Amino acid sequence: MKDFDDLLNSAQFTVHFHNEQPFISVLDAKGSMPQEVVQAYLKKRKFLEFYTAPILSDTFRKAQKAFEQAVANERKTQVPDVELFRFPLAIVNAAWNSVSVPEAGEFVPDDPNEGHSHEALLLHVLKPNFDGTVFAPPMIKDGDKTRELCDVFATGRNAFLFEAKAFSVFDKSADQSADRKAKTVMKHFEKALGQLQGAVKRLESGIEILGAGSPDTSVAGIQFQTLHGIILVSNTSFELPWLDIGKQLAEAQSPPRVYYHFIQLAELQRMVAFAKGLSDELNLMFIRRGDIIASSKDARIQTDYMPEVSSVMQMPPVAGDCLGLRFVWVGENAADWLGPFFPLVYQQLLHRAFSGRLEFYHKIALANGQPAMGLGLAAQSSTEPLGRDWWAEFHRDLFRSLSQSGLPQAAPNSERIQPLREITSKFPDVLLSVEFQDGVIVTKNAGKSE
Repeated sequence: MKDFDDLLNSAQFTVHFHNEQPFISVLDAKGSMPQEVVQAYLKKRKFLEFYTAPILSDTFRKAQKAFEQAVANERKTQVPDVELFRFPLAIVNAAWNSVSVPEAGEFVPDDPNEGHSHEALLLHVLKPNFDGTVFAPPMIKDGDKTRELCDVFATGRNAFLFEAKAFSVFDKSADQSADRKAKTVMKHFEKALGQLQGAVKRLESGIEILGAGSPDTSVAGIQFQTLHGIILVSNTSFELPWLDIGKQLAEAQSPPRVYYHFIQLAELQRMVAFAKGLSDELNLMFIRRGDIIASSKDARIQTDYMPEVSSVMQMPPVAGDCLGLRFVWVGENAADWLGPFFPLVYQQLLHRAFSGRLEFYHKIALANGQPAMGLGLAAQSSTEPLGRDWWAEFHRDLFRSLSQSGLPQAAPNSERIQPLREITSKFPDVLLSVEFQDGVIVTKNAGKSE
């Protein structure tokens, strides 16, 4: 908080603006804010009390959700009042920084012709991180002339055809409406989709990519397992007709061989990074993305990734005298409820910054003639014993979160806090073992206690 206050009280401070690559500043300037506005904020803040914690608590998440609901454009229910403080930022001495990309040209931020710069950034992402061949731009014969097949063509066992569309902000009116921007994007999208469909047809028929001084390269669609036509845009930071875009992408696809995508550069960077330079991995990510668009007809999706978790357990199994919690779910769909159940358990352990090992046990059987599943979980801390009071609080908070998430309540009289040996006498089958460090999962092992 002190650093933030020092910034507010500064007469002038340095400002950096970044493009999609977060460590590259494209604009440096000196900034300042009206002190009368700053002082009014600081005066009002004297009457507020701030709560801080070393971890993301439930209270923080509730406050964050309340804030998001309050500032949302569409409010379906009554939400808390939120007072927003805005500080006008004045900048002087602005200096644009051009970014040179080896073998991919130069990105000049204040150039109204952003298209070339956008393609340069795409090459900067692909060339060092792709285990196949990258053509930029791939030139083909068109009668007596030559033309581009697409903006960038990357090949391995699969083919990726890119049309790069930059939505310039430098050569447009600052007060252009969001609706007008969306219509412009749709025009670019439909043109790019048509270009990619034409490029895929040419590729399926077989083409020759001209070598510009080196031998020409013959390429035919039959040599690729999957073809991806990718419309790469500079940003999607304003409202777009996502359902219209998704519908057109879905109609153009011919799975499991041909897919079309609408994606921004920042997301492609993440995909390439998590593919670790493997074009086959990138292909699987795009196929999954295409499948979601085909089923939902909605292009407003974003790829995210879970960090890799080791399956090699470091701690010994939970001892039989360690306490745990058991209960029974009754219902045909009891096994389906495990999906949302595990994250709720993990959330409680994250909230408690738990370090140690957690084990889940289960048994599927009948309860009073109805399908049922018994669940047991017990934990062994690496820092301190978990007593009955700890488990009573954990039980209360966990079952409150189950109710809030819409999961069913446990069968009457089935909830128990017991030593693990008593739990496993009822539910003997190991379901999952998980190790935590300060509330973060570091190891998972399904179906084994060792």
